[in-house]
Amino acid sequence: MNGHNDMNIDEAYQSLGMAVCEVAVDDYKKALKYNQTSTIRTLEKFFLSGWFVLLCSGIVEGETVIEEVRGSWEREKTLRRF
Repeated sequence: MNGHNDMNIDEAYQSLGMAVCEVAVDDYKKALKYNQTSTIRTLEKFFLSGWFVLLCSGIVEGETVIEEVRGSWEREKTLRRF
């Protein structure tokens, strides 16, 4: 190792995969906020793909991400009306 980090290569790849998933979730939130339908569809397809499962190491299911982020966005929209 380089002395900067005790992370092994598998942990590094897992960390990178999780970072990709986190960015996708952030992008999904923004796409919902600005009603970017094409981006929403693309990200939902990604969340439901085997690629997402691989990158997230099966820690979270794509359907759960979609449901929770959409639910959170719907609650936020409701609160903004008041």
